[in-house]
Amino acid sequence: MASVTALTNKRALKDVNVTDDDGSPSVVKKQKSTTAVGARKKDIQTIKSIIGDIYHPGIKAALENIIQNPTVAAPKKKDDATIEKLANKTVKSIQGLINGKLKWSNTFRNLKDGNKKGGRVEVVCTDPEVFERIFKDATIKKGKDGKMSCSAKTDGEAENWNLPFRGKSYRYDASYLHAPLSASLNGGTLSFSFKYSLECSGRLW
Repeated sequence: MASVTALTNKRALKDVNVTDDDGSPSVVKKQKSTTAVGARKKDIQTIKSIIGDIYHPGIKAALENIIQNPTVAAPKKKDDATIEKLANKTVKSIQGLINGKLKWSNTFRNLKDGNKKGGRVEVVCTDPEVFERIFKDATIKKGKDGKMSCSAKTDGEAENWNLPFRGKSYRYDASYLHAPLSASLNGGTLSFSFKYSLECSGRLW
């Protein structure tokens, strides 16, 4: 008869070497544990029960992805073409929101003579590679919590970013983006903050 020290249930072992009474080796097989599977199912049930109360778009998208792909350990690394496509789509979304902020208003006349006003937009972005592609010419800081951010304090520094975002033209005037600029990626949300002014002529940026 085989003896096992500190282990009384042979079914709890997997390929564990034990010794028979005569000193010869013996191997006991373990039945596949269902603990991890059960824990995963409970986690999915918990997520489903609270997802209706989640309002943050980035967090909600991440939780929905877990529900739809519960057994996926880690996402596959995206190829360059996919990242570029997602970056272009994200840029288009950001520009659309900027255009909304810059929709003509009579109050814009107060922005002439160098006066500036601030704006901020947010879009869902769950891929750090996309953020890095959009702000590839900026100095990106990475926090321990996964947050990524970059900022430009002057227009000269902002021009070096070579951003794809632009101001907007009106009938007689045009709005221009100015520093300070800042961008961050945190919890699946990309935030972009900027200043803008109104001028009669000049380069759109």
